[in-house]
Amino acid sequence: MNSTTSEEVTEKSLATKSAMDSEVRGFEEESIRSTQATHSNVSIDAERIRASIARLTSNSTDELEKLIGELSQLQEFLKSETGRVQREIGNVLDGIGNHNRSHCSMENRRTR
Repeated sequence: MNSTTSEEVTEKSLATKSAMDSEVRGFEEESIRSTQATHSNVSIDAERIRASIARLTSNSTDELEKLIGELSQLQEFLKSETGRVQREIGNVLDGIGNHNRSHCSMENRRTR
């Protein structure tokens, strides 16, 4: 009976070891799949981030170029308006000068 018992114990030990080895292999395989999936997700996320940065950079560059164009147009408009206002001021001053000369001439005639 002792030999049967020891054979049963050996068989149970081997079965338990085999079951444990199988379970460890399952954990290892699951861990590898999980790591691969995580790596794949990280790669996908990294590519999404790169694409977003490229899109944002492109949009920003386009917006800046558009803004530069608008500012250039505004600068040209302000230059032309500055010239127009300066001409109008000059005309007003010329008119005031003419008026003063005219007025002085009339005053001179009266005092004579």
